[in-house]
Amino acid sequence: MFRPVRMKKLQILVLKKYRDAVIKKLHEEGVVHLADFRGELGDDKWKGLLESHPASSSSRKILSQMMTINRYLDLFEMINPEISHGFITSLFRSNPPKKVAVDFSSEEDVLEKTEKLMESLAQEIDESVLRLEEIEDKEKELAGLLASVKKIKGLNINLEYLGDSEFLMVFLGIFPGNNIQSLKKELSEAAGGTYYLGTPDPNDPDGPVVIICLNQNRDSVLKILRRTKFERIDISGAEGTPAEAMSAVDVKIAELAQEKIQLREKIAGVSNKRRGELKVYYESLEILKERTDIRTNFAMTETTVAIEGWVPIQKIDSILHEVKKVASGLCVAKADELNEPPENTPVLLSNPPFIRSFETLTQLYGLPSYKGIDPTMFLAPGFLLFFGIMLTDAMYGLIVFILGILVVRGGGKHDKMMKDAGIIFASAGASTIVLGALTGGWFGEMGLNIFPGLKHLMILDPMKQAVTFLIIALSLGFIHVNVGVILRTIDKLQTGTVKEVIAGNFWLLIAQPGLLLFYFGFHKIGGILLAIATVLLFMSEKGMAMFALTGYMGDVLSYARLMALGLCTAGIAMTVNVLVMLVRGESVMGLLSAALIFLGGHLLNLLINILGSFVHGIRLQYVEFFSKFYEGGGTMFEPFQIKQILTKTD
Repeated sequence: MFRPVRMKKLQILVLKKYRDAVIKKLHEEGVVHLADFRGELGDDKWKGLLESHPASSSSRKILSQMMTINRYLDLFEMINPEISHGFITSLFRSNPPKKVAVDFSSEEDVLEKTEKLMESLAQEIDESVLRLEEIEDKEKELAGLLASVKKIKGLNINLEYLGDSEFLMVFLGIFPGNNIQSLKKELSEAAGGTYYLGTPDPNDPDGPVVIICLNQNRDSVLKILRRTKFERIDISGAEGTPAEAMSAVDVKIAELAQEKIQLREKIAGVSNKRRGELKVYYESLEILKERTDIRTNFAMTETTVAIEGWVPIQKIDSILHEVKKVASGLCVAKADELNEPPENTPVLLSNPPFIRSFETLTQLYGLPSYKGIDPTMFLAPGFLLFFGIMLTDAMYGLIVFILGILVVRGGGKHDKMMKDAGIIFASAGASTIVLGALTGGWFGEMGLNIFPGLKHLMILDPMKQAVTFLIIALSLGFIHVNVGVILRTIDKLQTGTVKEVIAGNFWLLIAQPGLLLFYFGFHKIGGILLAIATVLLFMSEKGMAMFALTGYMGDVLSYARLMALGLCTAGIAMTVNVLVMLVRGESVMGLLSAALIFLGGHLLNLLINILGSFVHGIRLQYVEFFSKFYEGGGTMFEPFQIKQILTKTD
């Protein structure tokens, strides 16, 4: 409970023919953190005996099928998006996803059934998808043609005549600027006077221009047009006058849009029928991929496979029994608890059910080392106490408590992270209710004015007894910091040396009773203890001794934030209530304004101070408390286990 779960090193040597059965069993049991054997193959003891296990030959096919399913799911999402639940909705939604029973007897069975599903799906929609892509390309082409024809809508000519012929070149486009006369002069010189230039309005700088010349003068005319930045317009495929062409293109676009709707409806119908099935197959392939990919962590000989991993000590007998059972006894499986566990020994935290939810907060900071202390048991009560002191309003606490319960009963039913968050919120709310009642916070002082009997629960008025509040906050800080020092001392007494015991803040445990004894008149023994503490301080900190002393004082003073945020919550709540009383009147507008100020003000105060209470509450744990004893750097215990969200195995 105060340390990570003890681990044993698991070693398995099994015949190759039982490899897949052992992997499947380990996957189903989900209690083994499989190690990567490749890092040990360079050791002298394994050279010539073991070699790295190759990747599975079916890995590429599995990945290909997963990519194909993803492509279909992306298509379905684009054509027929699923109704998604927002973050807030997911917090309180209590219906977990329904699981589908699957019966895949082997790797070949999964791949074969997936292949049949892909073939069936291809027959249903691939032709429609291809036609849809053709329509989209055609729509882009028609849109470009329509834009080009619109540029020449002022021309009253048959567009079929504008195409190039055996003897003539026709240029249709926009001439930037309106100096048509200058262009005519240059064209006349280049074409020997044999050319045609027509425009509906010579003074329109954006008007269309038609230029016709002999093929033999093509290069000279093109040179002039390039120099004048003539923008050529392509109207290939247009027929009739510009107005007739635009009408014809509009009709084609409308026909394609209607066909597109029909195709999308067909694909949407298939998506409604197949989407869930595809997700089930995808999850099954993910499970299969995990089993095939994990083989590269193993070592092998010509006939056997070597597997290493870590198992919690309480699970070892069960896993050894299961491995030997599926291998028909034709394997060597053993587990040893190493005297000197390596630094990469995985860390698994284990706490009672309620405290377990607070492991999330510990992991936010970082896992403890395998031989270190799990601080969760101490973090939970400290965090809840500090949160309640800083929020310090019973009604705010009630709101937080209700929200936490709703999350636990909603999204927490099928999501562990949400469940943990809900439990933390609910318990923080309960702490705030108690501490808010003791400090008279009921939407500020409003509750006391309406229900005077609540004053009997009150033992401290933060606004009137701020000094007392500060003393309480600093006293809690003093206790909290000392608990951290004591934990480190106990830890080093159990696992370290005498030098390590005194290298930390052990001097504090000597100095504090020395100060008390000296203060109460026991000068001799108090002085001796203070002298010992001073020697230990300089032994552990050397030239940084004064900084260590002031650092300890700063850590304790840091807990003054408990008082500051508590007063902040109460002060803002009181201000909101004063504003409510100022605008309240007999009129409807006055009552409405008062209600809006009350709701908006207290809601803003609640949100700001929930955030402040969480951030500062967790900061006191991480910075002032953990720094006294915590040794991080642990590797998370990640068991090789099946993750089934949509599927279940009968």
